[in-house]
Amino acid sequence: MIAIILIALAAGAASALMFASMVSGALISVLLLYLAPLPLMVAALGWGPLCATIGGIAAATGLGVIFGLPYCIAFAVAVALPAWWLGHLALLGRPIANSETSPENGVTATPPLLEWYPVGRSGVTTKPSTKKHNAASTCWRRSRRLLPRSSP
Repeated sequence: MIAIILIALAAGAASALMFASMVSGALISVLLLYLAPLPLMVAALGWGPLCATIGGIAAATGLGVIFGLPYCIAFAVAVALPAWWLGHLALLGRPIANSETSPENGVTATPPLLEWYPVGRSGVTTKPSTKKHNAASTCWRRSRRLLPRSSP
């Protein structure tokens, strides 16, 4: 359990740093903003949705403490929640009935086959998350106005 928490905190920290790069106002920060859910998604696929949940909560809390409540809410809605949800959907599986009902000649039965959640449906569930980029870009534009302008 300790390893899962450490991995979750590392994924959350990486995701929060990518998201927080938009405060700099650099053009490359837009790319990092779009890649911010990736560490949480990897954690969700590798160690389960609970790992992504812990990492997302830790990252959102850290961003909220450093930058304020709007960044905390934008991160939670735009990055952490979709990463957790896609990780949850990708790991959904249910056993399907085997044709063998009993082992023969002392051979153990094969493990049950799994039917995974359809990839097409998980793509459909991400359509509402395109609004997350609007919220994140609004925060980015607001942070650009707060930065001091250097005169030539």
